[in-house]
Amino acid sequence: MKIGGLVAFADYLFDGLLVDVIVQSQINSAKDRSRQLITKVQTVVKNLELVLNEYNKLVEGLGANRSELIERA
Repeated sequence: MKIGGLVAFADYLFDGLLVDVIVQSQINSAKDRSRQLITKVQTVVKNLELVLNEYNKLVEGLGANRSELIERA
């Protein structure tokens, strides 16, 4: 089958556009997943900071109790 120049050009052009659309869709999906993961990681970091602050307060309280016990002895 012989394909004319215009038909070959149109085939190349439209295949290129189709591939571009597919690749762009994959890129956008990856960006969305990345944003979701970033949000999840930020949430985990905030929760860990809260836990760390709680433990720091606990350690400070234990230090104060220790000092008080030493002074009484």
